[in-house]
Amino acid sequence: MQTAIAQRAPWQVALGVFLVAWVLRASIALALPTLYHPDEIYQALENAHRMVFGYGYVTWEAEYGIRSSVFPGFLAGIIQASRLLGEGPHVYLPAVTVVLAALAAGAVTCAYLWASRLYGVGGGLVAAFVPLAAPELVLLGSKTLTEVAGTHLLIIGLYLAFPGFASESRSRALAAGLLLGAAMVIRLHMAPGLAVIGIAMLRSWPFERVALATLGGLASVLILGGLVDWFTWGAPFFTHIQNVRLNILYGVAASFGVWGWYFYLGLLLLSWGTPTLIILGFAGLGSRRAPLLLLVAGAILVAHQIVGHKEYRFIYPTLFLAQILAGFGLMEVINWLRLRGVLDRLFQGLPSPRVLVAIWMVVLFTAGLRIATFSIEPLAGLAVLHRRDTLQASRAIATLPNVCGIASYPLSPHMYGGYSSFHRRVPYYPIKSLAEWQQRLPAFNTAIVTKEFAAEQGLPIVACYLDRTCLVQRPGTCEAQPVGPIDRPGPLTNVPRLRELWPPPEWR
Repeated sequence: MQTAIAQRAPWQVALGVFLVAWVLRASIALALPTLYHPDEIYQALENAHRMVFGYGYVTWEAEYGIRSSVFPGFLAGIIQASRLLGEGPHVYLPAVTVVLAALAAGAVTCAYLWASRLYGVGGGLVAAFVPLAAPELVLLGSKTLTEVAGTHLLIIGLYLAFPGFASESRSRALAAGLLLGAAMVIRLHMAPGLAVIGIAMLRSWPFERVALATLGGLASVLILGGLVDWFTWGAPFFTHIQNVRLNILYGVAASFGVWGWYFYLGLLLLSWGTPTLIILGFAGLGSRRAPLLLLVAGAILVAHQIVGHKEYRFIYPTLFLAQILAGFGLMEVINWLRLRGVLDRLFQGLPSPRVLVAIWMVVLFTAGLRIATFSIEPLAGLAVLHRRDTLQASRAIATLPNVCGIASYPLSPHMYGGYSSFHRRVPYYPIKSLAEWQQRLPAFNTAIVTKEFAAEQGLPIVACYLDRTCLVQRPGTCEAQPVGPIDRPGPLTNVPRLRELWPPPEWR
């Protein structure tokens, strides 16, 4: 006899998986806002804020033309739409989070749909629980990072192309091409994975479907990668070419640090801990049922191994696909035990529903504990607290009256929330020394500082966050002082900027 959940229509179960994954990711991000990497703000949200409101902090990447406007433009669309509900970061930042969490949930749902066709509805739920509750996928899933959003588009496009059943749908092939092309435009490093998918299409699809998928991919690439760059920089694919040029010929990426082949494995061992070998082992077992997922994950990983500058977020596509395969591998082990009667002997004489409930309670508790205690980068501490204090202080500025100038000290300006959090069209002074603090003091009346510094200077505290970062504000007005230029990497010291975007003319 089938269980109640197995008797439900497949779309109902898939919708349930989507909603659980969506709510889990969105609720954690909304309740515990964190800043994992500065690129969330300064390569995405700040540019989007500038598109909608006309101002925002500008980085050297924007002045040298190595970042496409496609992803910030997408975020700007969300921000603009959210203005129907209200004005300010308390409206548009949650809106961005909810939309990106939905995209992540769509990728998790694809994992369930693949697994359900291999192992049935119940087995599909067990397998999908692995990527659904994997800490790094939960905590990074709604981040405004191109690696993250591009991965979700890649997985959804891959599912449309290879759903696990025979399909001759032309619209499906076209949609797959559109999404896969968009994934590559958003994150160029997806290209090796897309090459693997393209080879798989050529090997198993009729020419007509390959042509439609290619047409969809070319449409995304030409419109998003070509026309957008042409409109914003005067030449198609300009930002992608400029990115490769500066990072390879001028060694810009390498100037931020170079690591060996062992970096990613070492970081996984530090962040995942003991489960690393278990997860990779299960992924290896699962790859026997879905070798294409392994090949795509491997191609993207190899591409990043070649590049000297390495970061955990770069291999998010590989991690997501590995967690999907680990779910498949878990079901392979469960089926192996069931076929040999091990599970029957283990649970013999026990009330099955109670046992299942107890098992799921333990699993849910363990998953929740892993998320709460997970550290993406061990030296940075718990992921659920990462730069939460500076981000909360930044967002609180939007609620203060009479803000005429903003300063931050002593951390790098990239540790704060930027104008997408401040939402105040006033000069911002990222201060680097005590002497500069004293010099700039008349130019601002609102600042984010450490709690110790606020106490030492006797500053009027508005609020403190995590007992270490405080928002301070003095009464009175601000004296106009020019805002300094942005820092740029050493290799570009003598390379002229293509555009002088920061500071804005009125603050120079």
